[in-house]
Amino acid sequence: KSWLVPVQLLCGLTMIAGGTAVNRMLGDGSEPPAVAELTMCFFMLHLLMATQDIAVDGWALTMLARRNVGWASTCNSIGQTLGYVVSFIIFMALNSADFCNTYLRASLGYAAAEQGMVTLGGFTAMWGCVFLVTTMLVWGFKSEKRAGETTMSQESTELEDEVNLDVRGAYSAMLQVVRLQPVRRLALVLLTSRVAFAAADSVTGLKLQ
Repeated sequence: KSWLVPVQLLCGLTMIAGGTAVNRMLGDGSEPPAVAELTMCFFMLHLLMATQDIAVDGWALTMLARRNVGWASTCNSIGQTLGYVVSFIIFMALNSADFCNTYLRASLGYAAAEQGMVTLGGFTAMWGCVFLVTTMLVWGFKSEKRAGETTMSQESTELEDEVNLDVRGAYSAMLQVVRLQPVRRLALVLLTSRVAFAAADSVTGLKLQ
């Protein structure tokens, strides 16, 4: 919880700030896109969400009962699928002026417009507010078990020390893992595995258009 709350608060604030300036950063035709600002914004979001993902997985191990730990990955998969549907399919539909004019505005009796019912900036800022509200609810209503009250069995002193790592200790442990030869090989494979399919993936989208 000490990781989850500040990370999600920062993520919500970043999304709200990015939502108010996303149209300017993408460029409106008269000015070029602000590539440096977009890169920094998305780098911060990816860094924060990667940290949040690790914090949620770690908290689930100590928060859930031993017989329910397996449901954590199930809830994670369902949440990611729903998030993909909402942020990609539904947003693209509501952001399209043609879709909104044909299927939504016409059926609701509204006049046609040149833009969709949802903008990218508004959509991003809205989910930033959702992040802030849910984070405050978790902060206020969900208590965190102390180190001695964890539901997982602490059979060794090493496990207790690992649970009580501070920020510096956590990053130090992460660097030790990254230096392992198998981890380096796995990282190399993951970073280069898509190179052979990059051309096919790009050309397929263009052909379908």
